Amino acid sequence: MHIFIISWSGQHEKAIAIAQRLSPLKSQVSLVYSDANPDLILSTDGHQLKRSNALFWGDKFKACLDACASDVMLVIHADCQCEDWAALAQKCQAALRANPNIGVWTPRIHGTPYDISTTHVADIKGTTLCLVADTDALVFALSKPVQKRMQSANYQDNLYGWGINGAFCAYAYASHLWVVMDTSVEIHHQPSTAPSYPFQEARRQKAQFMTQLTMPEAIQRQLLNSHMEKKKLQLKYP
Repeated sequence: MHIFIISWSGQHEKAIAIAQRLSPLKSQVSLVYSDANPDLILSTDGHQLKRSNALFWGDKFKACLDACASDVMLVIHADCQCEDWAALAQKCQAALRANPNIGVWTPRIHGTPYDISTTHVADIKGTTLCLVADTDALVFALSKPVQKRMQSANYQDNLYGWGINGAFCAYAYASHLWVVMDTSVEIHHQPSTAPSYPFQEARRQKAQFMTQLTMPEAIQRQLLNSHMEKKKLQLKYP
């Protein structure tokens, strides 16, 4: 497993702390970061991948894909909180080792629109795993086949990275792979309240990015979206 911790201005101390908690593992850990100060170098001995501060999440995700030579790529955003990061990584690796059908693994993430109440598809008997229709790209792992598919995508015009999660979930299901959530592992994320976030531009970039899906992937994306919309209606009108 290769673990990538995503950091940006204001998050570096948290990223370094997460890396330190993962240090007892044998897995490779890389810090992928940007900063408003172009000369900043993080004060840590760990492997670092510095990116342009103007290129945001899409570029950092591509950097992870390019640097990963392992069967499992685990990505962690530094603004997420977990009681035991090492245990999370171990559970993730164990799940993918035990079941080659898993293409995407994610913990249960609180503070995201992709809540289990709307994404849940089916429980996997005898485990703490369930199939989900989508997951936020905050803490997640990709198997080698999903990594390879995502490497072929173009991220140049998708600075904010919206749609990345939808793309890797669509590819996984279109390839008969599973997207699973481990409900025994919980992550807490504080949603951004920044009024300056360019939501309209992020949505435009997402729409353009999703045109790269193949026909089977696009069909699968529509099916997954329909499933989540149905769940939302059931919650609204039980």
